[in-house]
Amino acid sequence: MKKMIIFLSIIGILLINGCNFLNTAMNGTDTVEIEKGILILSIQDSVASRTISPVFDLNPVSFLVQGIGPNSESFQIDNLTTTSSETLHLTAGDWIISVDAYNADGTAIGKGEVVSTLVAGETKTINIDLTILEGTGILTLDADFTAMTLSNPILAGNLISSDLTNTSISFSIATDNMSGSYLSNSLSAGTYSLELQLFDGTILVAEAFDTIHIIQDQTTAGTLSFVYDPLLAEITVTITVNTLPITISFTGNQLTMPFGGSMTVTAQTSVLVDSYQWYMNGEILIGQGSQSLTISDALVVGFIPIGDHRIDVVVQKNDNLSSSSFTFTVQ
Repeated sequence: MKKMIIFLSIIGILLINGCNFLNTAMNGTDTVEIEKGILILSIQDSVASRTISPVFDLNPVSFLVQGIGPNSESFQIDNLTTTSSETLHLTAGDWIISVDAYNADGTAIGKGEVVSTLVAGETKTINIDLTILEGTGILTLDADFTAMTLSNPILAGNLISSDLTNTSISFSIATDNMSGSYLSNSLSAGTYSLELQLFDGTILVAEAFDTIHIIQDQTTAGTLSFVYDPLLAEITVTITVNTLPITISFTGNQLTMPFGGSMTVTAQTSVLVDSYQWYMNGEILIGQGSQSLTISDALVVGFIPIGDHRIDVVVQKNDNLSSSSFTFTVQ
């Protein structure tokens, strides 16, 4: 199941006190004491600032929380919000706790589930990551070559899902060779890495990288603009509806770097991520998978040429992918 493009944590603090909360039940002639615990449910993190699409509201405003525990004991909390909390007296033991998230229109946008054991005398924190609803969405991409002179443009590449499933894609090219388009009407919901190569006939002109987010029954639309520099094939890619689920900023990056020089850049993320991968001018930098990247001639064969260059970083947390980039000029 794909992880949601936004991150939400639901914190349940389990305060178990077997001495204070006891229920009695009759079993034949014996009296059985059932240890009870306290479950305090609250929403600790709103994702209002990390939605991905302005055409569909992915901001959760209410939550349905349900639990099933020992001896089929259950509970249900409707309309839990980020500003409310509930305290429940529950039997100690194993509990399956599920969460459904809804936007302001009452539309379900995500779900999550966790199994936790309540133990007398123990305080526990439960983290539940919402998963994106399963299904398919639409991806439509337009490419613009008007700033380039191409006699036989070919634009193709791959969509790579978070589980590394690779889907080949190819753009339809307009008869004037000035633009292209791609459409998929049934792409599985989730996050994808987009890798593209632009050829003029058999000559590789430019490469691009970005991340794509697909939502169930929604359309993700993007525009790719290609700009050619005589010293370097430079590409600008804009996915028009995306706001990145993980905020990425850079430290150490400079607008200019002297020829033969170096600089070390660090990617700062809004949440702790599992992995990093760096790219330069659309090409993957093999072996560069740490939080920091030292940009120097050692990254390439020969030297980094004079001109403009683009650095991308892709971060992953669970099944979520996000990317960001910056440019610099070698002088």
